[in-house]
Amino acid sequence: MAEEWSGLGRVVEVCHPMGPAPANPTASALTEGDCSAGADWRVLPIANVSHEGINFSQKHLNRVIYFIDEDNSGSIYKMVLKTPGDYAGGGQTFVLKARQYLGDAVANWNDANSGNDAPTVLASRFGMSVWEPITDANGAPLEGIMDPHDVDATDLNCAAGDAGDECRDEDIRPGRVAADDVGGTPFGRPEDMAIGMLPNGNEILYVTTTSEHGVISIEETDAGPVVRSFASEDGAPMGIAGGTPKNLDLAPTTGRLNSPDNLAIDSLGNIYIIEDAPNSSSEGGDVWFARDTDSDGVAESLDHFLSLQVDGSEATGMIFNPTDPTKFIIAVQHPTTTSLSDADNDGVRDADGFGDAVWEFDVVGAVPPRCDFPYRNWVTFNRETHRIVRACSFMNDYNATEQMDASDTSARDFPNP
Repeated sequence: MAEEWSGLGRVVEVCHPMGPAPANPTASALTEGDCSAGADWRVLPIANVSHEGINFSQKHLNRVIYFIDEDNSGSIYKMVLKTPGDYAGGGQTFVLKARQYLGDAVANWNDANSGNDAPTVLASRFGMSVWEPITDANGAPLEGIMDPHDVDATDLNCAAGDAGDECRDEDIRPGRVAADDVGGTPFGRPEDMAIGMLPNGNEILYVTTTSEHGVISIEETDAGPVVRSFASEDGAPMGIAGGTPKNLDLAPTTGRLNSPDNLAIDSLGNIYIIEDAPNSSSEGGDVWFARDTDSDGVAESLDHFLSLQVDGSEATGMIFNPTDPTKFIIAVQHPTTTSLSDADNDGVRDADGFGDAVWEFDVVGAVPPRCDFPYRNWVTFNRETHRIVRACSFMNDYNATEQMDASDTSARDFPNP
């Protein structure tokens, strides 16, 4: 479990998640310490930032952890464990640094890059990059760099004994300061992260940048990480030209990629982008399918996958079922109709609230109607793209779900006890 805005930006491990439930499961009633000595939980030595997206390498199993700092000057990090599989044993932490970045690592991405040269500065974050170390192999801070684990630091911006807005407060994380110390590249509120493998054998990270209305991809190549704009509503916040086409060669959509927050990846490696913007009568709260047919880390189209259509709700935590690949769940968070109270205790709710919920979906059969004759009833001509758009499906449109079904390895990867 990782702390985002409240707390201290820690990553906490529950020692015995499959053990007996404690009588009092509150943290204050549980024991912090050594898991092998019977403790209930422990803090892992991972840099203190505003955690939201944290994930594990697929290529370097039990060795590399990737994480982000959700801030408008937020960076992207990786940690290489000192001992594979020992998450409490520490390791070396790095921050992503674009080789050609022209801006200021300390200030917010939008404030620091304002002015006539903003597009050039923002675009300089993409391309070849490096993983810049902020600790040594044991996790100790490097000379002249803030200790990214020192949550007790109180003298970052002011003299000892001073107090005020310029001194460290709960919104400053030592991992962020350490990244700034080495010139880590800032992005606009990086949030969630998904990790996949490309056909060329390279690992690839996908990260939502909420303030920039987009998603970036980071391909781990032999020459170092390569950062690209994977998908965006409008390239301007990222300093690039244009945005990603919507529903290319499909029926058009009025939806917009307003606030990309979460990411999900299915068993075939497809990426889904989940917005946290509240629903309205026309847009928001959408889930998008990112179509990257050539697997180059840049989506050719953002296809409108679904909308919750629950007023005021936030779609979050989309996760595909590892033992049933065509199914996934989405949390329906804080809808407008949240009241479930029964103030007069008559057994009937006083307010017909929807309440927070978890929904399960199954993509089997989730395709448009069959293309029955006459075919002309199902197609239109898009004069802007000079392409025929159809609103029906052929049998080969079912191939994706068939492949997802065939990818089920649960008998091997998730054996029953």
